[in-house]
Amino acid sequence: MSEEQAFWICDCLPPGYYAPMHGTLLDQRVFASLVQRCLAIIYNHFITVDVQLSVASLPWFLSLFINRMPTIFAFRIVDCFFCKGPKALFQVGFGISYNLSLCVLIHDSAILKINGEKLLQIQDDGGFLNLMQDYFASLGDSAHPNSSDPRARAITRFQELLLVPFREFSVITDDLILFERKRSRHEIIHSMYLHGQVYSKQ
Repeated sequence: MSEEQAFWICDCLPPGYYAPMHGTLLDQRVFASLVQRCLAIIYNHFITVDVQLSVASLPWFLSLFINRMPTIFAFRIVDCFFCKGPKALFQVGFGISYNLSLCVLIHDSAILKINGEKLLQIQDDGGFLNLMQDYFASLGDSAHPNSSDPRARAITRFQELLLVPFREFSVITDDLILFERKRSRHEIIHSMYLHGQVYSKQ
């Protein structure tokens, strides 16, 4: 990929992504909306216990995962971002949630349980952040350590993380993200404007 192509990939981020951050907040709203639609069990549990998804996902999007997971893995996410554009961030975010969800259907027949009980037992933001930290620290570990198949044991959690989003969440397309951004843009900008007015009067 040339420097110019990399520039235009980065230009796909909404305006104001890093200052004044309304682009980042917009993508957080889009991410939450897609989680509500595609991973309703997780979303509903977080609403019930008042856990904010953005507590963990905001830094993912702002840093392209660089400050959240070991650098060797984070650079692979950055590669995906440069190859596929912003939808890669959404898909990887979904992959993390998917890998931690209670019951995940794979190939229409097998149920995969990876730390699901822990995710649905979370009661506060701190527990969520700790679980994410532990998950990222274990990305180099085997995804199937108890398997009798040596090939399955050789698959790392990170390899599984890269496989799941692009296979299971291919429905998250550039067009869907653009549609969701357009749908929520006015509300985010209006909210920031009102918040700015209140802040300036204090």
